[in-house]
Amino acid sequence: MKRWNSAALAVMVTAALFTVPLPAAGEDAAPGYVVDEVGPPITAVNIRTAAMGALPDGTPVVYAPTYGEPARLSVVNGETGELISAHDLGDKTTSTYTGLSPDGSAYAAGQTPGANLFRYDPAADAVTDLGAPVAGESNISRLTAFADDGTLYSGTYPSGHVFSYHPDRGFHDYGPIAEGEQYARSTAFDGDRTLYVGTGTNARLFSTDVTTGEKTEIPLPAEYAGTQTYINEMYYRDGLLFAFVTPAFAYLVYDTVTGQWRESLIDVPATPISDVVDGSVLFIDRTPNDLYSYDLASGAVTQLTALNLFSINAARGFGLLELADPEWPGVTAAGMGLTGRMWHYNLQTEQFRWVDTGAVAGALKIAALGMAPDGKMYAAGYLTPDRMARIDIDTLASEGLPGVSQSQFIGTIDVEGSGPSMFIGGYSDAGVWRFDHTRDWSYPSNPSRIVALSDYDQERVLDMEAAGSRLAVTSLNPKGSLGGHLTVLDPLTGAIAYTDEPVPNYSVASVLYQRIDGREVLIGGTSSSQLGVEHPDPDARLFVFDLETLTTEYVTVPRPGATGISQILQLPDGRIWAVTNDSAILDLDVRHDESGYAIDATEAVSIFGEPRGSGGWAGARLNLLDEDTLVGNAGGWVYTVDISSGAVDLVAEGSEAIPTGDGRFFFVRNTVVFRGTPDGWVRPDPVDPGPDPVERVNVALAENGGTATGSSAYGAYVPAKVIDGDVSGVASRWITTADDVDPWLEIAFAEESVVDTVTMQQFGGYELGDYDISAEIAGAWVTVAEVRGNTMARPVHRFDAVAATAVRIDGFTSRDGRVRLYEVEVTCEADAGCDGGAATVPPATTLSYEGENEVRVTLTAEAGSAAVERVEYRFDDGDWVAYEARFDVKRSDRQTMQYRSVGGDGAVEETRCVTFSPGGGEVDITTTAPLATCEGGDSDDE
Repeated sequence: MKRWNSAALAVMVTAALFTVPLPAAGEDAAPGYVVDEVGPPITAVNIRTAAMGALPDGTPVVYAPTYGEPARLSVVNGETGELISAHDLGDKTTSTYTGLSPDGSAYAAGQTPGANLFRYDPAADAVTDLGAPVAGESNISRLTAFADDGTLYSGTYPSGHVFSYHPDRGFHDYGPIAEGEQYARSTAFDGDRTLYVGTGTNARLFSTDVTTGEKTEIPLPAEYAGTQTYINEMYYRDGLLFAFVTPAFAYLVYDTVTGQWRESLIDVPATPISDVVDGSVLFIDRTPNDLYSYDLASGAVTQLTALNLFSINAARGFGLLELADPEWPGVTAAGMGLTGRMWHYNLQTEQFRWVDTGAVAGALKIAALGMAPDGKMYAAGYLTPDRMARIDIDTLASEGLPGVSQSQFIGTIDVEGSGPSMFIGGYSDAGVWRFDHTRDWSYPSNPSRIVALSDYDQERVLDMEAAGSRLAVTSLNPKGSLGGHLTVLDPLTGAIAYTDEPVPNYSVASVLYQRIDGREVLIGGTSSSQLGVEHPDPDARLFVFDLETLTTEYVTVPRPGATGISQILQLPDGRIWAVTNDSAILDLDVRHDESGYAIDATEAVSIFGEPRGSGGWAGARLNLLDEDTLVGNAGGWVYTVDISSGAVDLVAEGSEAIPTGDGRFFFVRNTVVFRGTPDGWVRPDPVDPGPDPVERVNVALAENGGTATGSSAYGAYVPAKVIDGDVSGVASRWITTADDVDPWLEIAFAEESVVDTVTMQQFGGYELGDYDISAEIAGAWVTVAEVRGNTMARPVHRFDAVAATAVRIDGFTSRDGRVRLYEVEVTCEADAGCDGGAATVPPATTLSYEGENEVRVTLTAEAGSAAVERVEYRFDDGDWVAYEARFDVKRSDRQTMQYRSVGGDGAVEETRCVTFSPGGGEVDITTTAPLATCEGGDSDDE
């Protein structure tokens, strides 16, 4: 560790300072700190692609690379799933792509650091590191294009080169495919001399003569031209080229003989096209997730299965195998899933089965850390198979959890009126996920996605902040597109008040909520960084956004040369600091007067004494460690800052520095998490957590006596599945049939129950847009909620408490007309209305009277949730008097009578009023008798 006063900017730091190795667990990181290792909290089988074929002896084989540390190639028996062998890919920490050569060898791309190509020789059962195809590139693209002589063709990132490799000739670099294209994303070879290359982040298609090097661009069909980000995959099959484009999720089919585009295969996942079988190829669809064939001659599409099981994560690898088992004759379609689970479907017998495999796991890169109100640290990874982790901040024990596949934001946010909750920002759905720490973790039910900003053309969430009673979310446009949104939404329902670019063509990287001169505003920082496109004016902006008018009121460039404002923080003394992606901390003076808003920014701290890059969007962090100290990360280092002096301590190499709230902090180094503790740290006194939350009873649950019926059921996906307590099991869903045009669901309770909340766990990607919820009350159906335009996978619908015997949901709309539901929960949640599922309902008092100058008053009370304990009344705010029998009132003076009843369970009725005026005539009742209400009456006075 080195320390200096950042104000002395002339002080230069030697290179040795930045090469200090990370200390071993338990040793001092540097004077003043102790670092303890948690280890890699997320370890999983994580297969992004797989190749299928046969070993020289005919054994069916699947080659599955591990996207994790260390990068490994698993050689798996394609029939039994047994692991034949596993091979480390040098010093690489990730491997995504693999391919099978006509000569029987297999290839794998190993990445980070750098990008090398590896070749597996099945005869020797050994892997050879072939080196880097193109120096300086960090990624190798898909390995699916081979010539008959074993020549492999592929591409690279970030310079978009095309290369070839042959065991005898080595590498040949064809150079960049096109100026300005970062990705040579996909390749396909016609078996002669034409190589097809697809690009990103601007989807373009080229044909290249591998002999002459001549290139020709092939325009995409008009409906896709200029609108797609990537050509992610390509396959050449008997004269037809299949090119998969995103975000359309379509295979475009190009006839290379006629030069014409055929009708596209739409709404398909990014899974491979099979080899040719009897004049057809096989592919996976997503509506439903089943296996289909495509006739190469006619273009006819035929559905082969009706299983609805083949999502992209079940078919990361997809191909054809020939098995030895005679009960599986001929050709068997096979898929390798994200978690290493394989499936077989025989084309002759139509048999289907799952096969567990021995594919090896790896430690996954940590992309985000964050604390939850339960006092635990949570970790999210980078491109995981839906895995997260929870870490005990004292014992350092970690446990794996199902969760979002990738996140760049995790944190506890206390929104006014909603209480503190942990929120998670997703990629690539730009999802906003909320974790209710009072309930068990049960992804995707809890945490649940309250909104997917991908519906508004956003790709990843960067930051979130409480904005009064609302939640502010910042996000980034898809790759290849400048800009990003600020979104202001309800943290419980996901209802959006605003989503747009507050500064056009800039993404919003950070926000801070403030009240200035009585107005609620957000101070925001932008980023100009984006994959696949260069910003013409990259300097980052600060802006002021008015939450009442939902408009941007002020924009400025605070620091020329800095392209991102990664985080904005208010200090305990009220000052506002912001950290930039060139490793400076700015002091922001935000003002408002009659001429409007203004922000003056001055450098308060230079973390390294000089500018140093800290990533594009959110590479630098800044958080409050204690009242006197900040902790953050920038330029690959974890640092602390003394707030009063600006002195900087470099603690250790790392990123994602997050405080625990008790004076300690956690940080990340690739796949490993560490805890940092300042010397002399003393555990703070525990905070009273308050009363235990009331247990809510789900009266719909089958084990609580609930029963479910519905309009139809697709196979085994019957209505009873929605009340079995399984909120995420693929097999535990209710799915309606395709011909059910008026679907409905009814759930009957074991007995009449007071309910006020219906929670629906829906199937992601097929959320139900519109529907009505009714409750059966005294034998009649009463609508309690009308839902329109829902986008949440787990919507929570609250309504006034009712005593019901059943609920009904109908009027459904969805993307394909079918209903897919994991679970429906029916509970009573309002503290004033229920206790552990039993609500308290006050009595209702009726007033009647007769007479004119002398009025005889009668009070009659009807029981609520308990018998009536007493009826009482008073005049003109006097003392309450117990009502025993009817009584007379003389109307000599104007006077107001208040009355109410109290139930045996303590439920107090709203105070009601009647006014008697001198002179006879009708009694003046504030509202229509018998259930009158008071204007300004004190209903809480005892």
